[in-house]
Amino acid sequence: MEIEVASERVQLLPEKALYLIQHKILLLADLHFGKVNHFRKAGIAVPAKANKKNAETLIDLIQRTKITPKRNEKVFVIAEGKIVEV
Repeated sequence: MEIEVASERVQLLPEKALYLIQHKILLLADLHFGKVNHFRKAGIAVPAKANKKNAETLIDLIQRTKITPKRNEKVFVIAEGKIVEV
């Protein structure tokens, strides 16, 4: 789904992500890469494929939006109140 926010075209993606089309910036939320390891350290069972699914989601979104760091396009992950560039 594509919407316009403050004169910017934004693509809303079902994986809890936004793609700012004109700026070629991908924003992702709630990937939980560190959460799996945190749970395991606490003795909580987590499926072995949990981190793999998160990585596959990230790779899929980068491929679908055709983000290329060489062209100065950016990917940011939003988690725990922080924004981190990938």
